[in-house]
Amino acid sequence: KCIYNGVDKDLFYNEKHTIFNKKEIFITMAGRITNEKGQLNCLKSLIPLLKTNSNIILCFAGDGDDKTVSKLHSIVEKNNVNKSQVKFLGFVKDMNELWGKTDIGIVYSKFEAFGRVTVEAKMAGALVIGFNSGGTSELIEDGVDGFLFDDDTRSLSETVKFTLENINKSRIIADTGRKRATKIFTSENNAKQVVNLYKEVLDSRIKSIERC
Repeated sequence: KCIYNGVDKDLFYNEKHTIFNKKEIFITMAGRITNEKGQLNCLKSLIPLLKTNSNIILCFAGDGDDKTVSKLHSIVEKNNVNKSQVKFLGFVKDMNELWGKTDIGIVYSKFEAFGRVTVEAKMAGALVIGFNSGGTSELIEDGVDGFLFDDDTRSLSETVKFTLENINKSRIIADTGRKRATKIFTSENNAKQVVNLYKEVLDSRIKSIERC
């Protein structure tokens, strides 16, 4: 039986946050900066959109190894991307505040287990776009409470562009994601399911003993 981890609803839930309601569009990718997490692929994919949309701000939240961080800076330089559009925030203590102003949350890891970042962003009302694999594909129902992409049929850039061209639909999907995350992936729900599972096992054991 699968019981998902729980996230603190009181910390991340943001009922008032509505995406795409300001001039600047904030895209956030949170997590340690490594090759495996996909920050390099994320930046490369979004370069065309950054260069044609000066109001898009791409934020990388998290520390990382110097080599990968250096590569990210190098990509910005080589592609003549406006440096003010790509922000390296380092370790962010209050992610709830950052998610509260984020329009789109990106999850590019291809080997994600339970993605806390996915759930946190959804609870805060951000629209989450994740790579279609691993735990991410279980946490997001494509086109219903978020979007999934891959490197073959639909790229990250194409998916982000679609959300920007369909703002009303994107807002509805983000709101659905917030409602689902706050209903399913809370610490309270996690504890309740664990207790119920113990009860099922104990009840089964007691009945087995009684039959003997």
